[in-house]
Amino acid sequence: MTLDGQAYYERCKELLSEVDNLQTMFQQSGQALRGRLRVDMPSGLARLHVIPRLPEFLKKRPQIKIELSSTDRLVDPIAEGFDCVLRAGAPRDQQLIA
Repeated sequence: MTLDGQAYYERCKELLSEVDNLQTMFQQSGQALRGRLRVDMPSGLARLHVIPRLPEFLKKRPQIKIELSSTDRLVDPIAEGFDCVLRAGAPRDQQLIA
């Protein structure tokens, strides 16, 4: 694995750990996660990793409605109303959380 690949892998592990922590936080509150979640990500990531796992995710969390956009253009999360945007690289807008 290249150094960039190793760094990417380590960061992905950190992000997945954060997702697990968030899920645990809501499970402990006794409330099921629910509502609409608008997400945008690169088409390759969506096609290879996210879409194949969506049925299992939605089966476990039937009260969540996913609106998945898979574009390779940079989107404006605020103007376009996305809750979450996944991109690789440094954020161009310093007001966004990365």
